[in-house]
Amino acid sequence: MKIKGVVKGNLIELLEPINIPDGLEVLIDIPDDNSQKETQWQELEKVIGVWKNDEEITEIFNEIDKERHLDCGREVNLD
Repeated sequence: MKIKGVVKGNLIELLEPINIPDGLEVLIDIPDDNSQKETQWQELEKVIGVWKNDEEITEIFNEIDKERHLDCGREVNLD
């Protein structure tokens, strides 16, 4: 279960009610912001530049661009 809270001194005030008994021991995992950002960057690096110099993707984007700029117009009925 994940739940958000706000630290106030040595207390953590939960932002939403939970249904657990008083006195239950809980473990709080506070992620190190730097390690979390490092992990996110490592995941991004796996996909950055994957399509670079890929002729197929260039053709796909060119086709999308053509379709976006097509003026199909609309029928106007003045009757």
